Amino acid sequence: MLNKIQSLNALRTFEVCARVGSVQEAAKILHVTPSAVSHQLRKLEKELGFDLFIRTHRKITPTDKGHELQTAVSKSLGIISETIEALSDDSQTELVINVLPIFAIRWLNPRLTSFFKKHPEIDLTIKNSYRVEDLNHQKSDLAIRWGSGEWPGVLCEKLFDEYALPALSPELFDSANISTQEELLTLPLIQIFEGANHWELWARSNGFEIKQKLRYIKFNDPTAALQAAVDGVGVILGPLSLIDNDLSNSSLVTPFGKPIYTNNAYYLATPENSSSKNCNLIKFQEWIREEAKAFENTLVEKYKLY
Repeated sequence: MLNKIQSLNALRTFEVCARVGSVQEAAKILHVTPSAVSHQLRKLEKELGFDLFIRTHRKITPTDKGHELQTAVSKSLGIISETIEALSDDSQTELVINVLPIFAIRWLNPRLTSFFKKHPEIDLTIKNSYRVEDLNHQKSDLAIRWGSGEWPGVLCEKLFDEYALPALSPELFDSANISTQEELLTLPLIQIFEGANHWELWARSNGFEIKQKLRYIKFNDPTAALQAAVDGVGVILGPLSLIDNDLSNSSLVTPFGKPIYTNNAYYLATPENSSSKNCNLIKFQEWIREEAKAFENTLVEKYKLY
């Protein structure tokens, strides 16, 4: 049957006509004259050997065979369009990453210089959001998420587990004149993630129960919460991935207790329909795996996690 069709352009003209139900409207879409459209349709019907439309004065309606052919042609054109788009995407240098703002500021950004030195040909677009975005809808190639690793519509790969440790400014620690971890809890406690409170878990992991009423300062912005701890507002149960630099430069200190596992981790999330041939994505994944592994090894040694 394909040998009978001399022009694929005629099939495209037919599909538009069947979709809009009008020769005149199809001509506008295709930027040709109505007579040219009619000529293409008559030529196609002659090649196929059957009628494709029922024609009235102002409207054309696909016949049963016409409707069946329309379905097949529309599907085929869609596949061709998607394939061309995918091939075009693979040749682009831009990589779009969706990242938690606090993670971008505290962990990712300080390491990006090494990525650009290794891959100067790749352009990064970093979208910051605390919402769990639909990566297919947002057209992101990759997301870095914090949580359990269970999100619909994505493939997840763990980067590293998250541990937390109480931290406060040196000035607050000196002025509070505290000497035990129980006394640490008499200070205002900064809650970094809204709805996530691990203080009771930390107390039990360090061998005591919380008996007194605790004073909380709750933030809906983790960046503001961390800055409040640096400013001496209170004690924060800080994720090590976010406070390690502050501990290293003594903006924060951790006088008591051992880190606790928060039952959460950081994950790479890619759309289920993500192209396995996206070279830029593969390069970024390889780079961040190496960075995450080196960071995790540093945490294990520094904080005696295992």
